[in-house]
Amino acid sequence: MDSKQVLAQLDRAHLVEMTRDLADIVTITGEETPVAEYLGREFERLGMEVEYQEVEKGRKNVIGTLRGSGEGPTLMFNGHMDHFDNPEPTRVTEDRVYGRGLVNMKCAFPCYITAVDMLVKAGAELKGDVIISGVVGEIEKAQVNRFYGKSYRGAGVGARYLMDHGVTADMCIIGEPTGLRMQIGNAGLVWAEVTVEGPAKTFVMKAFEVCKAIQAWEADYQKMFPHPFMLPTVQIGAIDGGALADLGISSLQLDGAGRGFSFRRDEPLDMRMDRSTGPTAADLLRDTPESELADVIHQYGEDRYARRISRRLVASRARAPLTSTGQLAEAVRRAVPHRGRRRIHPATRTFQALRIWVNRELDGLDAW
Repeated sequence: MDSKQVLAQLDRAHLVEMTRDLADIVTITGEETPVAEYLGREFERLGMEVEYQEVEKGRKNVIGTLRGSGEGPTLMFNGHMDHFDNPEPTRVTEDRVYGRGLVNMKCAFPCYITAVDMLVKAGAELKGDVIISGVVGEIEKAQVNRFYGKSYRGAGVGARYLMDHGVTADMCIIGEPTGLRMQIGNAGLVWAEVTVEGPAKTFVMKAFEVCKAIQAWEADYQKMFPHPFMLPTVQIGAIDGGALADLGISSLQLDGAGRGFSFRRDEPLDMRMDRSTGPTAADLLRDTPESELADVIHQYGEDRYARRISRRLVASRARAPLTSTGQLAEAVRRAVPHRGRRRIHPATRTFQALRIWVNRELDGLDAW
């Protein structure tokens, strides 16, 4: 078949539409299923066989297979569905699409799907199978001490699960942007934990010396283990330090849906660790005076716009009670001035402050 016949099938409008759709679906590490289900629907539209793998509760790999005649090798297009929590509005220019998680690396999936769509429409007869696989958990986050859970489980966890459960190919293309340069391999990964102990006056500087030693050792490591086309690296993924104190917070509680800890989902504004006792965040927002609200947001959230935010919250609740995370996040967003690109969502500090306040998380430190 002439390649021009295949290229003539390009549907640019649908390519852009899929790219926009994927940018608008938030799939931070640990919450990849919405993109998996979107991709699965696109695979079905192309007549591909669709399979889901539950890597862990709420996290699915998705695999679409276009069968060939069985006389040739299998080609896989692979990509990870998770991305960093870096809000960015979706916008389309003449020849670019910008949006959340596209560059790393949801932009590859519309390309994969479009390529298969063009082959199907052109009536290409394939000898081997074509597989498109979307995997969870590529973003590397070091699990350390209290920073533990599905939102920290990345570094290839989904890709390993994919292969360990029988989905393999003779060739694989990973369309992660690399400056339009071909990369023919990727380094492996080993985690190591180093613990530095000592009095508060000295352990921080001891840890600093360890970090410098690790960085200096990288050059020696590269000399010991040369590679023909890759340079191995040694990196410090996370640092956790300070006094050990049980504040009564678990990642399972914070990850649990329906508690209202996050503005990423529109949920009832509860925020209690223990739902059997105490007022909810909605109760406190309804009854607390403006000045006290401002003190809470300033003290526990360290937000310089605490007065503006509390004023907006009081005005909002006068019109209608604040009972959901979406209402709260929107009220805070309207209160905070927008000056350039935001590093974090404007409601982040307010949600932190309310969670600490509702659960009296710092009361246990009074004895210290």
